[in-house]
Amino acid sequence: MRAETEKPKSVILEISRFYDIAAEEQFVHSLLNLGVSRQQVEAYLRENVGKFLLEFAAGVRKTSITYHLGKDGRLYYSDFTHPIADSFERAATLAGEGSREHAEFLGWLAVERAFQAGAEHVLQLSPPDRQNPQHGNYGFVFWFERQGESIVNHILRYDEDKNSLTASHQIATKLATRAPKGVFSARDCLLNPLVVWDDRRVLLEKLASLGFDIDTVGAQELEKAIWSDQMAKAWLLGYINGVLDGENQQILYGYLGELYNLAVKRAEALGFLERLPRAVPPIFFGGSCPVVGKMGMSVYSLADWLLREPFECPNCGYISFMPVGDTCPSCRITKDEWAEKAKDTEICD
Repeated sequence: MRAETEKPKSVILEISRFYDIAAEEQFVHSLLNLGVSRQQVEAYLRENVGKFLLEFAAGVRKTSITYHLGKDGRLYYSDFTHPIADSFERAATLAGEGSREHAEFLGWLAVERAFQAGAEHVLQLSPPDRQNPQHGNYGFVFWFERQGESIVNHILRYDEDKNSLTASHQIATKLATRAPKGVFSARDCLLNPLVVWDDRRVLLEKLASLGFDIDTVGAQELEKAIWSDQMAKAWLLGYINGVLDGENQQILYGYLGELYNLAVKRAEALGFLERLPRAVPPIFFGGSCPVVGKMGMSVYSLADWLLREPFECPNCGYISFMPVGDTCPSCRITKDEWAEKAKDTEICD
């Protein structure tokens, strides 16, 4: 198995532009240090790799998270004993009153209250902040949908000018029962989730009219095709155990490379590569599943990370949304070395 997963450096570099294993390892070990069980961390890694394969190898958007609605009316990750709100509260306490994290905490409590009151659909916007220079020009709609005892959070991305929030205002106006009034800000959107009383069909029509596509049938079809392969299961198991047990990163990228190539083949066989656009990469900073981390990671703090402008190495093209310091994690060139290299490079008009 190990020999098969030793991929050429070019393949490892290509995968590393989308999936940061070092950040993944840091994140999952912070979970273990917080007392999260190994079984729960393994579930996180399975979900994260699955999303990576669909979104990057096949261009299929499958960004959704499923929560359990407890008898106490609180939302939980599957098999977790503490409500998700605990992570929001921890992050809000660290950031202080008036912070975005504080708005996220209060907004989450409002989402919980809506489902406690019988809501079937709750929508919340997470636009970029004008005051945050690291935020890019796009935002997210979180569509929380009741499905039995589960709440599925569909995460929908949209383009947005952070200096005007025009798109966010349009989306809120279209989806809310009345147009937003007064000052319209990212903080207001986080604080005030929209309880939508439309049935699912009407809500889907409204979302479609705004350009959102939440059809996941194709993603489910492709996912089944990938994980029906026994080698895919073996590579996934090797990756999960390797991340948790400190395996060499080249071996780990080898597992991801095998899975990536398999996913592309399955997607091509099912016709996905012809009919679906390439997705915008959403997976950075240890993955896309917001499990409680050292800073109290949540679906909102996840979005905050995704809204950041990425670091892109001018030398090798490596991309990361995680701070990298003065050295590229991929080619190891430093800022000073790049400055010297650029100084000696002729630039044509």
